[in-house]
Amino acid sequence: MTATSLDPQTAPARCFGDGDPLYEAYHDTEWGVPVHGESALLERLALEGFQSGLSWLTVLRKREAFRSAFVGFDAEQVAAFGPDDVERLLQDASIIRNRQKIEATVTNARALVALHDAGGSLDELVWSFAPAPREARPKSWTDVPPKTAESLALSKALKKAGFVFVGPVTAYATMQACGLVDDHLATCPVVLARAATSAGAVPASA
Repeated sequence: MTATSLDPQTAPARCFGDGDPLYEAYHDTEWGVPVHGESALLERLALEGFQSGLSWLTVLRKREAFRSAFVGFDAEQVAAFGPDDVERLLQDASIIRNRQKIEATVTNARALVALHDAGGSLDELVWSFAPAPREARPKSWTDVPPKTAESLALSKALKKAGFVFVGPVTAYATMQACGLVDDHLATCPVVLARAATSAGAVPASA
């Protein structure tokens, strides 16, 4: 998705992220945009797990360090991590040093390898739980649920496949981050910019 150009002097408030360039860029160009691919989806699951109890901005600021620490979230390589690797990562101040979350990422990489060995894919599994588009955009955050029937089902399917740290709330946050749902508020400048672009589009010639 092309970055949306927003004039800070005239644009309404974003759903979140105003005031921090990194957070703004994530909101404008990534959140709610469809994500496919095994490593990309494993990364989103891992980062949502690391975010638990913390701010998303904290995770964003460490994102590149996470990618380096977990070798681009390549499942085969992370699945091979052993106790020494976990101890090494616990000494890495550039990431969030939480043993449970680090071990969960390794466990999930192993679950993904097993899923591949069984002929499946994380992309297929995750996207099979994409709900129908909302009839109307949420007007405020009170209209955005922390979890849904689909995220509960996705959580159960992931756990059955051997993934951990994937409760229904984390699963819904992953669905938002990966574009299975688009929860940008009706007044969000990204939504308004898309509508303006669509309205001004020139129809293709017959």
